[in-house]
Amino acid sequence: MGNDVIIYFGCGQKLDPARDNIWYGKKYSAVSPGKDWISVLKVYDSIALLKTDLGEGTGYVFIEDNGSENPSSYSFARDGVAFNKFYGEHCWGSAPIHKLFSPTAGDEPIINPERGFYSYEEFPNKSSYGYDQLFQKAREIGRTLVFVQAGLEKFKDSQINASFIEGLDKMFDDAEKAGVKIILRFAYHGGEDSFDPPIRLVTEHMGQLAPLFRKRAKLIASLQAGFAGKWGEWHNHPKDCKLVKDDDSRGELIRSLLGATMNTGIKVQFRKPAFVNECRQIAGEKNVSLCGMYDDCIGGTDTDMGTFEKSSNEYVAMKAGGPVGGETCRNGPETGCSEFESYSKFLGLSFLNGVGNQNVIDSWKENGCTGKIEQKLGYRLVLTDAWFPESLIAGNSGDIRLRIKNDGNAAPFNYKKLAFFLRDAAGTMIKIAEPKADVTGWDPQKESDVSAQFSIPKGTASGKYEIYLGILDANEKLAGNPLYRIRLANKDVWNEELGLNLLGEITVK
Repeated sequence: MGNDVIIYFGCGQKLDPARDNIWYGKKYSAVSPGKDWISVLKVYDSIALLKTDLGEGTGYVFIEDNGSENPSSYSFARDGVAFNKFYGEHCWGSAPIHKLFSPTAGDEPIINPERGFYSYEEFPNKSSYGYDQLFQKAREIGRTLVFVQAGLEKFKDSQINASFIEGLDKMFDDAEKAGVKIILRFAYHGGEDSFDPPIRLVTEHMGQLAPLFRKRAKLIASLQAGFAGKWGEWHNHPKDCKLVKDDDSRGELIRSLLGATMNTGIKVQFRKPAFVNECRQIAGEKNVSLCGMYDDCIGGTDTDMGTFEKSSNEYVAMKAGGPVGGETCRNGPETGCSEFESYSKFLGLSFLNGVGNQNVIDSWKENGCTGKIEQKLGYRLVLTDAWFPESLIAGNSGDIRLRIKNDGNAAPFNYKKLAFFLRDAAGTMIKIAEPKADVTGWDPQKESDVSAQFSIPKGTASGKYEIYLGILDANEKLAGNPLYRIRLANKDVWNEELGLNLLGEITVK
């Protein structure tokens, strides 16, 4: 159909019913007050037909370029986008360009926050290396997550002492310096001949740890619901399994976990879908994303060692919500290369123990699929399209729109901030917009649009500027650290020093 015309309003102006009455009424009822973007009013074969339809007696002048000297005119660009409405001032600038982007090639791993293979450590530290060295080593091999098992064996009949909590607190300092986040689990034992403390003491311990959770929430990728059973996995075991088996105790344990992390945004993971659903019932419908799952025998048996019945709808019913992670425990029906790739997609798997069961890990290496499995863990965001003006006058406004596809297993499970920046030849950065977008809704194999109106500050020097997208941590301090920023899975866009994604250039006039 020829050169379609789609109407877009820019230049910093929002629609005003009193001022823009031409657009209101039955014919144009699709237009809403206060909106910057109008997708399609009506498709026309030509501007001449558009002028005829609206009527020449409206007092508006229609032109085909963007250089009008009439401050109350519309300007149109051909082939799908039209833009710019003026009210008493000029809005000089070019038509938006449409830029296509290519994804990275092959199985190249993309190191990004809160996803991928994770490293394993214990607290108190049993290594001859300090946490600063251990976390730095994890980062150097591409790990942004470290699982820390915190042992509470010494406190099964007493309060947690201050030095234990202080040491744990200091560990987070080392994590931040290295640019990693922690998957945290507490356990009272790892052997067969041990027992859980009474629920009263467990909830008191959570109360003692709650201030630490609030202080370090930004560095806790998830809190796994330990405190009960062998290895803190809510396992049944010979001596005592009341915390897991008894409905009242288990409910109190879940309430205490949610209470200790209240208003922190920390996601709590549970060992089975049944426990996740209990968490969601207690947390309430608005907080289902706080409750996720860890599966510590992924693909090892037909039920993942009793995690859930795969023939039932139990897991599918639980799926939309918090993060899913875990580890392998043995070779099994779902641990072959292609089988695990499919199964991790079904699970929506965000992170996986990088050592796990060595037989399984070795088989992936031998068959050359480790990179492909790692590539799909969590999110993998690919920029496909961008629209933005090639040039703009300082002091005026323009618009930018991106289309991003998630080619991974899962959406990011923690909120992020988005920001657009300009960078001049000297390296000076100017933040020009902070679009509102919820990355936790960027579901696998779906495309999401990001749009923002931006202004070039008055007095900005003329010249060429690089334009960047930043996907930043929601915490203000971590947002300034490039190690906690998300890299798009595209060729030639990532600036590692800045932790930003290059979209192209814009000329400021």
